[in-house]
Parts: sequence; structure tokens; C-alpha cells
Amino acid sequence: MEERQLLNESLSELPSEVIRDILCRLPIKTCQRCKLVCKDWYDIITSPHFADLRRSYSSRLVTLLLYCYLPNARLNFLMLELDKKSSIVHQMGHVRVSTDCMMKFKSKFDVPNGKLFVVNVCNGLVCLKSGKKWGCYYICNLLTSRFLMVKQVQPRFHHLYAYVLGCCPIDAKMQYDSHISRNFGDFDVDSLIYGSKQASCVGSRPMTHQFKVLRILKTRTEYVAEILTLGSDKWRQIPDAPKSSYKFQAFLNGSSHWYDHWDDECNMWAFHFGTEKFLRIPTPVEFKVRREAALAVFDSCLCFCCVYGNSYSEREVWLMKEYGAGHSWVRQLVIHVPEPLWYGPYKPLARMDDGRILISRWNSCIALYDPETRAYKEVKVNGASNIQRLEAYDADFSWMSGGVQRERSSALLYADKKMTSSASVNAGVARDIDNQNSI
Repeated sequence: MEERQLLNESLSELPSEVIRDILCRLPIKTCQRCKLVCKDWYDIITSPHFADLRRSYSSRLVTLLLYCYLPNARLNFLMLELDKKSSIVHQMGHVRVSTDCMMKFKSKFDVPNGKLFVVNVCNGLVCLKSGKKWGCYYICNLLTSRFLMVKQVQPRFHHLYAYVLGCCPIDAKMQYDSHISRNFGDFDVDSLIYGSKQASCVGSRPMTHQFKVLRILKTRTEYVAEILTLGSDKWRQIPDAPKSSYKFQAFLNGSSHWYDHWDDECNMWAFHFGTEKFLRIPTPVEFKVRREAALAVFDSCLCFCCVYGNSYSEREVWLMKEYGAGHSWVRQLVIHVPEPLWYGPYKPLARMDDGRILISRWNSCIALYDPETRAYKEVKVNGASNIQRLEAYDADFSWMSGGVQRERSSALLYADKKMTSSASVNAGVARDIDNQNSI
């Protein structure tokens, strides 16, 4: 008891800046435990600025979030932190992850048909959708066990389409004006924003801590975009929704991006959450006709991966080196795929320190590719079966601080055998819960 008291006293004497610097270098699971040590540590870790600081120190790590369905149709989440500097694959082809760099979460949502679908992940939040066509959205932070439910009311003569999660990382107006004047100057912006199935996209502006839901309503004759600021109950109409597939794939610079073939044309689109405007992203002539195309974020750039020429055995990886500038697209590499795995979209996830590329196939298989030797190797994760989807994950312990008051209690169970019990973990985050109401 005396030793513990002395330890607590010595820790309390450390400046908060030093403690913050130490905590931001720890694995996500360790930070999760450290939240329960004392109120000061809890306040540091759940601060909105902690995620930014941790991100700057964790460039050597890549975090993946895997989604698996349990036999009862509930979602099981597996979070992995992989070290880019070390060999991450055993000789048997399994991903090498220490127990301190792996976390499991089980959904406890009670939905009418018993099944949830993952929309996507952005800024540490996961957007889920119930299987019912006009069912609720659940916007969750796995690390805080907090979620917000957004109920839907079906407008007359409108239909449901697609969904996506997004956020605006800096002052939206400043960022938008900068990109328009610098990179979209040669384009008529009004002509790029033209104009009910429904597409939905949740976004935030961390400078003001606003989160938003975007939905595209489709009638027989037109597309109608509407946006809802979480915490309010009013949908606002956004003009000039383009005719598009709205298959949102990549989030970068405050915008959700997607690529589609429409009326024999290939278009790349973006929706910016701060300015609430649609834009067409300039593309080179080489993108005229592309198959098995997918958008991603790779090396902090907008990335386009597609079939090379007429050969499904090769995938081109293009990077937009200067965001918004069509002339900055560069073909970075070509991935050579073995014959049994020719089909399906490929996305690069991260570049390892040894030069190999961590990639995903069908958003559900993990592989390592060596550009020098052209060696392609799919790998497995122990403890993860029936993987439905995987994505890069950006941990954030702060949930959505400020602005949103209608929050729900935990419906996510943090499963960790090393913790004393799941109940103790949920009790530790119970301080996060401000209100039991829902939107």
C-alpha cells in the first residue's frame, strides 16, 4: 500500500505535458486501460487533441479494424496495431500481433431484424446501419463504448441508396477556398455541381465539433441531397446533387470521394462536409475506361487502384500528389496478382518500412506485396474468421466532444480477457454518458 501511494505521489509530480507525451506513445489497448487510472489521465486521453498528438507519434504503426459476423448475426470487431518496422507475418502466413496490440469488441445492439451492416469508418467513429431499409443509423466510438442513434423517416416517393461516414479535419471554408483557387481554378465549379434511392454520409467539423449526416434521396426523376447536423432535428436540402452511384470509398481533406461509370463516362466525385458542396475531381485521360476500380487513401494522398490495360493480373496504383490538381496524378506502382486472385477490387493500405505494401482484396482479405520481387502473399489473422470487411482505423478516445447532447449508453462490449471483467470496463466509461435520449 505504501509503495503504491509513493508511486501515485511521484506520478502526480510529473508535469501534465510529460504524462501526455508518455501516454500518446502507448498502444491503443494500454491507453484504454490508462483511462481508468485516475481522472487526470482520463481527461488527457479523452481530450480531442490527444488523438492528433498520438497520430504524430504513431506514424510507424498502421491500425486495422476488421468486422466479422458472429453466429447470432451480431458484429464482432477486431482492432489490430501493426508495426511497419518489424516483420508482421509468421512463416506460416499469419499476422504477427502481440496481445497488447489487439482488441476485440462485440456489438450488443438490439435491432429489429438482428443484423447490422458496417457503412465505413472515419476519424475513430464507426457508422452502422440496421438491415431494415429505413432503419436507424448507429454512430459509434468503439473506444468509449458510446453511440448515437439517428432515426429515419421515409419521405414520400423516395428510396434508400447508400451510406458513408466522414469528417472535416480543419476549418472547412478556409480549406475549400484554398483548393478551389489553387487546384480547381481551370474548372467551372457551378458546372461540376449539377443536378429519391438514398445515400447517407456522416461528417464532422472538429474545429466546431459538428457532426453531420448526408443523405441522397432518389425519386423517379431526380436526386435530392439533404443534410442533418447531429443534435438538431431538421434536415436541410443541399442543391445540385449529381447523377451518380454514390459508392463512397475514400475520405480525405474533409471530403468523401467516390468513382463511377455513368452514361459511358468515368467520373470522380467528392462531397465536402464543411462547405456542403459537391465537386468533380479532375482525372487524367488514362482513367477514361477502368475496370475493378477503387479509391483509397495511401501515403496521405488520394489513391486510385484499377486494372492495368486488359490484364486482370495487374493493378495500377495512381496517387494524386497535390490534392485537387489533375496534373499531379502519378502512376506509383503496378501490383502483379496471381491468377486465382485476378478479380475483385484491390486497395493499398500502408507502406511497410521494408518496402512491401499492405493491401486489401475485396475489402476482406489482407495481403503483402513486394514491388521488387513481385511476390504476393495473402495472410490470415488468428482469432478472425468470416471477415466481412477491413479498413484502416484512426483511433480517437474523445467521441464527439461539444455540440451533441443526445447520447446513448453503451451497446458495445469491450472483450478483453486480461481486464478484470467487461463490467468494470463499461463502468469505467460510464462517465462518458451524458444523456439517455436519442435523435
